[in-house]
Amino acid sequence: MLDLVKRVMYEKKEFPNSQIYFMLEINENGNILGYKDNLQTIKKENLDNKIVEEYLDKLIRTIDGWKEKYENQNIIDGTEWNLQINFNDGTKKLYSGKNDFPNNFEYLDKINHEIMSKL
Repeated sequence: MLDLVKRVMYEKKEFPNSQIYFMLEINENGNILGYKDNLQTIKKENLDNKIVEEYLDKLIRTIDGWKEKYENQNIIDGTEWNLQINFNDGTKKLYSGKNDFPNNFEYLDKINHEIMSKL
């Protein structure tokens, strides 16, 4: 999986002030994980390949079957989120939502927090 994925970026904004940003970059010089939760910023370089491989496996299984866009126009203030996966061959998968989510969306936050806890 490491040879397929180049970058994972995830952003979630909740009304009024909560914001999460998660970025995992995979390259031959080492894996870099960046995370920002409101005011706290963490950056870790050279993350172990086994940890990254496990994360990517869980991520790909989680998003299997997701639509590209989820929207609920009946809610004005709420949660907006974006997930982008860049592959080494130049292709991208983009998922987004505004006050609507795939059924297993909470698992995305769970696996992001799992990889952060391994730092």
